[in-house]
Amino acid sequence: MKSLKSLLFQVPLILDVAFASDVITDPENATTFALTYGFPLLGFAQVSLSAFKNGGVNQLQRSPGLANASSTSVVTPNVDTLYGIGIFDLAVDDIVVTIPSIPENERYYSYAFFDPFGSNFFNLESEPVSIPPGKYLLRRGSKTWGFEKSNNKEYQGYIDSPTGNGVFLTRIEVKNNNTDVMVVEGYLNGTNMSPIPRESGDPIPESPPLTPATFAALEGLSTQQQTLELTARLQAANPPFNVTDVAFIDATLFAAGIHNGTYHQPAGVDLEKANSLADAEIGVYTQTGRQLLGNQWARYNLQGLYGNNFAARSLLAQIGYLNLQESQAIYPFSLTEEGGTTSIAHNEALLYTFVGGKPPTLSPEGFWSVTMYDAEHFLIANSLNVYALGDRSNLTYPDGTPVYGPTSGPENDARAFQILIQAADIAPPINWTNNWLPAPSNGNFSTVLRLYGPTSALTDGSWTYPTVSKIPAITM
Repeated sequence: MKSLKSLLFQVPLILDVAFASDVITDPENATTFALTYGFPLLGFAQVSLSAFKNGGVNQLQRSPGLANASSTSVVTPNVDTLYGIGIFDLAVDDIVVTIPSIPENERYYSYAFFDPFGSNFFNLESEPVSIPPGKYLLRRGSKTWGFEKSNNKEYQGYIDSPTGNGVFLTRIEVKNNNTDVMVVEGYLNGTNMSPIPRESGDPIPESPPLTPATFAALEGLSTQQQTLELTARLQAANPPFNVTDVAFIDATLFAAGIHNGTYHQPAGVDLEKANSLADAEIGVYTQTGRQLLGNQWARYNLQGLYGNNFAARSLLAQIGYLNLQESQAIYPFSLTEEGGTTSIAHNEALLYTFVGGKPPTLSPEGFWSVTMYDAEHFLIANSLNVYALGDRSNLTYPDGTPVYGPTSGPENDARAFQILIQAADIAPPINWTNNWLPAPSNGNFSTVLRLYGPTSALTDGSWTYPTVSKIPAITM
């Protein structure tokens, strides 16, 4: 498993733990469980530490424009949307979340709420129906979690969190990189988090406030020690969603040495061995827990919500901490990218042929893109400043007519079009420029296909995914 330093915002590992009715009492097996259970907290720690550097919890940090090749603070950055992100802590306060008015059918947006483990427990979004703007009260749920209508005229509704800590993440689509960025920045500026004294009501579990001390003294520890220590420190405030799981999980974590907010390594437990066992189970799920989509594309069966499948949760955190529920977005991956990266020689190229035509995302808010990253998962500098291609790009069919735009064909146009992945320093002929996604010159890269506002056609086999073929580089 990866370290705290390397985790933030990667996209889709999964451990298919059959939930036992009996507590795991063997310390080594319990430690294997605890590593799987707690691994996503490394991502939460990374986001929290960033929040404390930029003002603290219970306030929104806004992205300063779209990511580009100089952006290295986040891996696999999204160049389709502007972000706002905030860590919430409900130990003392409730939080008023203010949502601005965004015209209906104008664009995709999502206001997503996550627990610290990366479970997307609720969304306010443009799909399938636009939400009313105004104030929503985020509070700790004492008995249930999710959305509750409000009888208080001050709020549009209550968002009940299953945990005392979590992440509020907003994504708003940018239509182009010019004037529309300013429009979206206005929407982000109209989005806010404001803590207020907790409303009276049912008692909730007491938990310590989230402070920098929660994440102190982790830097010199191994990844396994970081995971177990964070699990101990955050356990009291962040129980499992299902209350029937609490006794099993608490007892198993106790057997692993996690109690009273601290990790105590049991005698004789080899953390490396326990970690290898966890990774092995995760490796099994990467084969058995995926849905094949055709043409060597696949997706994982669980995304955003994981129940008690802590393997799934761990996998998604390693590849993509803070994944939305699949009703909002899906992230298919090409099986040609073994280990998450692919390689081509300098004189080679990859050709994505969209044989099924345009991806059938929801219209008008849905959108899609293919984004290029180097082997370190950062964007690639190129003379065109093109980092992704999709439905807001100037893609053309082989005859030169546009795939999208006012003079393009209908949304269900089934004509094939192509995306050329070729080294940034080997420019193709001009007729390929609009469809060229520049790759690193050393040939090692990864791509991410993002489909926001997906329809069932993207997962039920009725839309044909692109073919991926290796060809000689196309030159002038």
